[in-house]
Amino acid sequence: MRTITHITTVHPIYDTRIFKKMCGSLIDSGYKVNLIVTHNIATQIDGVNIIPLPEIKNRFLRIIFKPCLAFFKAIHIKSDIYHFHDPELIAMGLMLKLFRKKVIYDVHEDVSSQMLHKQWLPKIIRRPLSSIFDRFEKFSSEFFDGIVTATPYILARFFKISPKTKKICINNYPIVRKLEKPYKEKNHILYIGGITKDRGALEMVQSIDAEVMQLILIGPAYPESLLKVLEKEKNWKNVEYLPSLYNDKKYAYFHKSSLGLCLLHDLPNHTRALPNKILEYWERGLPVLASDFSYWKEFYGPYGGIEFVDPTSSKEVNKKLKEMLSDPKKLSEMGMKGRHAVEKELNWNNELKKLLDLYDSILSK
Repeated sequence: MRTITHITTVHPIYDTRIFKKMCGSLIDSGYKVNLIVTHNIATQIDGVNIIPLPEIKNRFLRIIFKPCLAFFKAIHIKSDIYHFHDPELIAMGLMLKLFRKKVIYDVHEDVSSQMLHKQWLPKIIRRPLSSIFDRFEKFSSEFFDGIVTATPYILARFFKISPKTKKICINNYPIVRKLEKPYKEKNHILYIGGITKDRGALEMVQSIDAEVMQLILIGPAYPESLLKVLEKEKNWKNVEYLPSLYNDKKYAYFHKSSLGLCLLHDLPNHTRALPNKILEYWERGLPVLASDFSYWKEFYGPYGGIEFVDPTSSKEVNKKLKEMLSDPKKLSEMGMKGRHAVEKELNWNNELKKLLDLYDSILSK
């Protein structure tokens, strides 16, 4: 039996892409799977062997020490492929290559672009640090056996590296589940994901009509102090907040909501991304109101399950919400168009085939 070891020092243990999609699907496909991840004990969850790393809350200490700990855990495991998911683990990946291991780097985000907007980085060093990291990332990737990216845009950044390195985009498409009969509650609006200013937290709260709309927010707030800001808004009384993304009740909120929101602000890492939450809404039969980025219009627009709006204008968002909610029949039709797109094309089964083919090609070398 082939063994695949996934490694992350940043993502939580139940991360959707890593644990639920990749690790879970590999177990179902007959692989033995290890996951090196932050956790308190060594255990097995849904067939996945959990190899624990300690929690280190300080960002700089985590970046320095956790990759070292992950390397020592990984090198003591007999594994056919090591598949890591964080840019801070690139040096660890290079160390594994020195030991002649087969290594895949999974690039979830365009980190060099992100650095230009990281608030915790002093502005004076953001651009030079971004440039240095971009070169380091591409240089290091020459030595890996495979590069996996979460979007086509990120994949394009790696086209010029060595042809010996296999490169593929594994989109973060949802797992299709049976669609339960919805029990829509009138004018319930859903957002699921990280709650931050640049993901439209303030605009979402400000844009709801407190007399007739109910906003449901599911996800952790960053920073936590943002919640205090949101709670001061007059519309907060019409907000239901659940801090956990992994709450078992999450799916019930999909079924009772009328539409989903994805109002990310105009930042490079947003405009070039294809957020999974839009497809999560569609998979549950929900229509979507999203930011009016040209890339999103080009990709999502033709499927017909989505409307677009300026995400920074609470007034425009409110106007669009009223327009959409005034026509329940059209909303239902939009939701089914999105569901159809996921069932036929934008689903995890299609992406899993590409991942398994990548593993087979690397293992056959």
